[in-house]
Amino acid sequence: MGQGIAMPPRRIAHLIVALVITQVVGYGTLYYAFGVVVARLSGDLGIGQPAAFAAFSLALLAGGAAAPFVGRAIDRHGAAPVMAAGSAGAALALAVLSQVQGLAGLVAALLLAEVVAAMVLY
Repeated sequence: MGQGIAMPPRRIAHLIVALVITQVVGYGTLYYAFGVVVARLSGDLGIGQPAAFAAFSLALLAGGAAAPFVGRAIDRHGAAPVMAAGSAGAALALAVLSQVQGLAGLVAALLLAEVVAAMVLY
C-alpha cells in the first residue's frame, strides 16, 4: 500500500461529515426533488407531467453522457475542484430552473442541472 498523508481522526471525521452533507443536498436537490415537485411544476408551466418527465429523462441521459468527461477531469485535477465547480454549477442550474417559463426552458435548466450533477454526485 502507498503511503498517505497522516490526518488526525477528528479531521477525517469532519471531512466525512462535510462530504455526507454535500452528497445528501446534491442528491436531494438535483435528483430526488423532481419527483416531488413535478405535479406543481407541470401545472405552473402548463405542460403535462409526461412531458416534464421526458425532459428529466433526457437530462439524466445527458448527465450520463457527461460522466466520462467528468471522470477525466477528476483524474486530471482531483475531485475537490471538480466537485466545487459542480456545486457552483448546480446553484446556477437551480436558479435557472426557478425562472423557467415553459417546456424549452425546463429542458435547458434540467440539462444543465444533470450535467453538473455528474460533477457534484461523484
